[in-house]
Amino acid sequence: MQYLVWNECYVAGGADWSLIDLIRHWPGKDDRFTLFVNKTHEGLPLLREKLPRSVEIREFTTFLELAAETLEKHPFLAFPPLRKLVLLWKLAQNYWQLKSALDGLEYGAVLLNNGGYPGALTSYTVSQIARKRSVRKSVMIVRNYPPHPYTKSLIMRVVRHICNRTLDHIVTVSKSLRRAMVEDSGVDERLLLTIYNGIALDNKNDDSRPDGPPVAIVPGCSVGIIGTLQPRKGHRLLFQAWQSVIARFPQAKLYVVGSSKSGNKNGLKRYAEEQGISDAVVWVDFTSNMGAVYERLDVVVTPSLEYESFGRAVIEAMAFSKPVVATKVGGMPELIEDGIDGYLVEKNDPHALAERICRLLGSESTRKEMGKAGHAKYLRTFTADAMARNYYELFNGGS
Repeated sequence: MQYLVWNECYVAGGADWSLIDLIRHWPGKDDRFTLFVNKTHEGLPLLREKLPRSVEIREFTTFLELAAETLEKHPFLAFPPLRKLVLLWKLAQNYWQLKSALDGLEYGAVLLNNGGYPGALTSYTVSQIARKRSVRKSVMIVRNYPPHPYTKSLIMRVVRHICNRTLDHIVTVSKSLRRAMVEDSGVDERLLLTIYNGIALDNKNDDSRPDGPPVAIVPGCSVGIIGTLQPRKGHRLLFQAWQSVIARFPQAKLYVVGSSKSGNKNGLKRYAEEQGISDAVVWVDFTSNMGAVYERLDVVVTPSLEYESFGRAVIEAMAFSKPVVATKVGGMPELIEDGIDGYLVEKNDPHALAERICRLLGSESTRKEMGKAGHAKYLRTFTADAMARNYYELFNGGS
């Protein structure tokens, strides 16, 4: 079967890696994929590098990008009432552009790889086009929570209507996210199901960098936080906790791994200086050689404050047999059994966070036991093969 995959994103991250893992481990060896990616997506080079050569990658322009180009050429149209008209005009224009592009393709199923709900608005344009073509099945992946302030807005009502009319399934990446979709999105509950993300190890190492990560990592006292630099990821909370950690382990280093474009890196650096921990923090930009980073870390911390529907770094750490300290936020309590394969602490509690990190840094045997338990859980539930098999069955099973 020929699959059309729609991927509108802007910052490289978990959505890209999950898509890479899904396609690389797809069970249907005769199936083919055409992937559409917006041309401004930071992760486009990653997708080109990591996806199989058999995947056809096409670029597209979003209606917001079309509108931005128009407003740049004609600044007077930025006046609020006129700006709304520009957006509506470009939305209609974008629909016909996308319809023209998709009419020239053969595809029997559609996978919309979305971020947070409602996410990329072009996804809903594509779902309408696909429904008119009577494709075999249309599935949308939702990877993060609906925004509470906007659940009753006009755009949310329109999106809900399109979902209920055009989609066969909406996949959530955790049970926590499914509950939030039931409560806040208003979509038909019968469309919703949960498939956990799966992680592959075969694409985490970069053969062009065989010597390891882009920075030297101190053995025995290295802690990492991996992900975007957005406030919700809890870097500031961890920096507060890090004061207590280095008081007990002066040689400890905190490795902050994330794309410089994914948040306010300079602001975080200033905050680290204010906390007096700059010398104990190492900044690592996004790298395709993440396997080498994980292999050398002793502990991985995910101190998220909100909107952590799954916690990809948690499972990546488990895949590399590393213990995890995470906050009780979103879907992460579904991943970690406290005291067995990691530790869970309340959010906004730097003292508890520091205590659990110190407990792990102070006991190599505990780190090894938790890492072993986490790796066993990863093999049971969270491999890319398991994820791909679940999606394959969803597309090829019953209604």
